[in-house]
Amino acid sequence: MKRLMWTWNRLLAVVLLLCGWSAAVQAQPSKELSKRLAHIAEKAADAEISSYYFLGKHCSLLFIGTQHSFDPQASLFDILDQNLDTFVPQAVIVEGGNWRALPTALEAAQQQGEMGYLAHRASKLGIPVASFELPESQLRASAAMKHAPELVKLYFLLRMVPQWRAVLGIGALDMTAKQYLDKYADPAIGPRTVEELDAMVRMLYGPNASWKLIDTNLRISVASSDALNAVDATVNGIRNTSLLESVATSLQKQGRVMVAAGYTHLAALIQKLNQLESLCPK
Repeated sequence: MKRLMWTWNRLLAVVLLLCGWSAAVQAQPSKELSKRLAHIAEKAADAEISSYYFLGKHCSLLFIGTQHSFDPQASLFDILDQNLDTFVPQAVIVEGGNWRALPTALEAAQQQGEMGYLAHRASKLGIPVASFELPESQLRASAAMKHAPELVKLYFLLRMVPQWRAVLGIGALDMTAKQYLDKYADPAIGPRTVEELDAMVRMLYGPNASWKLIDTNLRISVASSDALNAVDATVNGIRNTSLLESVATSLQKQGRVMVAAGYTHLAALIQKLNQLESLCPK
């Protein structure tokens, strides 16, 4: 079966329809597994979690598109558990790099979100875990070829703020941002201080905007920045290429592959994932 279940938002649904995607059920070699995955996908869709899968004789793919969470009580974590235990992957690919091992699944969820949690659970089951992420230095260099270095530096800091806020608390953000800026200090490139960070964000988002409130979609309240969104598009284009290559390689080498990444990655790759199905004949 190849199926996509979603309740993301209307814009994303329109994007998928424009891609020519159909969620029609097809005859598949593993009817029972297809039925069980479809049931989980329907529950996931109610929680705004996206599911895409296809099943073949020698390889299969399950891709879960998430909205990032650090709340262990969120339904996302139960959905991940159900998919992991039902699909029984031979390999897991996650977003965010190689997550540091933590003592418990609860700590992984609280400190590393759903990606660290899934990596923790898979590792405990003896399932190989890999990430499609490229080194940040490589992404920064590639982005700087198309965008102002100041915007690139700002972007890579801001993309970390939601995680810092969830794990460390909003009161720790000034110090954490200062440590990040000190680590990547460059006398020719701003922002170099938290004060410069404040000023750049207000210039891009408005006079009352606070970078401490930015969300995972680079929005502050309802405001967004076209300039930062352009950097994001460049960076995620590179990351999506790496993700697709990782999936294709894993399907060929390891067979049954489970992927977890933000729902925008799934939306961006839907057509190319459809093409990968040819690697896994029925």
